Amino acid sequence: MKLGVIDYGVGNLRSLYNALIPLGVEAIVSSNIDRLLDCDKLILPGVGAFSYVKKRFDEAGLDELTTEVIVRDIPCLGICVGMQLLFESSNEFETTCGLGLLSGKVVRLDELDGREDRDCKVRIPNVSWLKVNFTTAQLKDGLDLFSNISPDAKFYFVHSYAVSHASKDTDAHSTYAGIKFCASASRDKLFGVQFHPEKSGKNGLHLLNNFAKMGKKNEK
Repeated sequence: MKLGVIDYGVGNLRSLYNALIPLGVEAIVSSNIDRLLDCDKLILPGVGAFSYVKKRFDEAGLDELTTEVIVRDIPCLGICVGMQLLFESSNEFETTCGLGLLSGKVVRLDELDGREDRDCKVRIPNVSWLKVNFTTAQLKDGLDLFSNISPDAKFYFVHSYAVSHASKDTDAHSTYAGIKFCASASRDKLFGVQFHPEKSGKNGLHLLNNFAKMGKKNEK
């Protein structure tokens, strides 16, 4: 199993790489499209403002990679802003188009629909350990990421923007200051998590291991 971490100059790639080594997979960090397409699975990390991250992604010439990932049906996991890039757009600082592979728009946490108390001031960013919550309507392949992980497990979040929990591609949501937001999403072999599994202790490592090992289960 060869797992590629997409390097376009953003994110703590060393932390993620170090988390993958104990899983017994061959991990590479690269921006070379040919090397990445030679991998069995890919991880799209991201840290920082959406517009800056998308600009770096485009400057690295990774549009071709995005197309080939879909055509070749390569499983891909987006992490934090890497997950957000999979959606349609973000209004962080300025309206910026995403990759449009998942349905939904990225907005500031306190702008999300369904906020229970509009008068309560929300501390931004959200830096906390939170549970992820699934509903019957959201049970689909994305749950494979959470196989054999306790429903009470908490994961490490640090973000100011998010996608609505009502997105049709949402698998699970978390709640911060009474605000529900998308914590995990998927469509076909595209997966995304808003939290950082590489910083989430044993539960995060278990999730990364599930992604690394889920290939045979999900291959058609």
